[in-house]
Amino acid sequence: MGTGAASFAMHSMIERGFSCYHLKYIYWYVAPENKRAVRFYQKNGYQQVEEKDLDQIIGRRILNDKNYIWYIRMGLD
Repeated sequence: MGTGAASFAMHSMIERGFSCYHLKYIYWYVAPENKRAVRFYQKNGYQQVEEKDLDQIIGRRILNDKNYIWYIRMGLD
């Protein structure tokens, strides 16, 4: 903890998704109870998005029966 390894790993995985797999966007969710993850994403500047807005961005409906916090990272096109 506190070494920056998690930030480096997350950034590397996301960038690999864009550069190697040519993804347009990467999205994920976290339970609000997972305070450490929520803090990590906020601290590292990941964009939080409402589920309804995510549906419009990615062009398909997300079926979600729980209350999650969604994040998205858009690729550079």
